[in-house]
Amino acid sequence: FQAEDGIRDTSVTGVQTCLFRSKKLTKMGEFVKPKEVVNNKTPNPDLPADERLVILPCSDMKAKEAAPAMELYKGVFFQTFRNRVTPGKEPNVIIVSAKHGIINADERIEPYDQRMTAARADEIIADIDANLSGLKIPKVKDVLIVGGKDYQKVMRLAVQKLIDNGTI
Repeated sequence: FQAEDGIRDTSVTGVQTCLFRSKKLTKMGEFVKPKEVVNNKTPNPDLPADERLVILPCSDMKAKEAAPAMELYKGVFFQTFRNRVTPGKEPNVIIVSAKHGIINADERIEPYDQRMTAARADEIIADIDANLSGLKIPKVKDVLIVGGKDYQKVMRLAVQKLIDNGTI
């Protein structure tokens, strides 16, 4: 899925990332051209979902009991993702959690109350290799990042590391 007025960016070599400026999304393959395409490339709508990676930020709204991260978070990005993704054609998802660092979407976690701050983003970045080591990400060709500036700082470094290790 794509933001209707997102900005595509390849500040990391060869990877398309999208920074959301809107909560309006379309289903994958129904690309709506963003207002500005930074790298002059639009994503390939025929790219299989399993070759895409979505990196989501955690959310303040959470379930009341422990659950896999994708089910625990109840914020707008998660609601939109769940409502818009085609069953059986889900892209790979990892989450940047203010408490847990970078986690798999299926990792079971307890509800918590911690906000992402610049200092916390720096802590995750300082331990980026450990944060990435347990992730289940197959080789992907397209990356979508979603989140505010502190999340983006973590996500961009994570994407660069995934490029360096051949995952992207």
